[in-house]
Amino acid sequence: RRALQKYVEDPLSEALIQGAIRENAEYEVYLGDTGIFCRQIPAEGDVATVGAGSAPQPISLYPF
Repeated sequence: RRALQKYVEDPLSEALIQGAIRENAEYEVYLGDTGIFCRQIPAEGDVATVGAGSAPQPISLYPF
């Protein structure tokens, strides 16, 4: 539980406060080669933008 707070919840909260992530959007958290990242999951209405090459960039939550 403490690890989730330290490595996921706290960085997500900071990103929300700083405006790096949108409120009321869904995000997926994943482990990459260089750290823990999150990326926005496109809403069903955003299907047209998926193929347009404008995929949201991953946000680094905890680099290592």
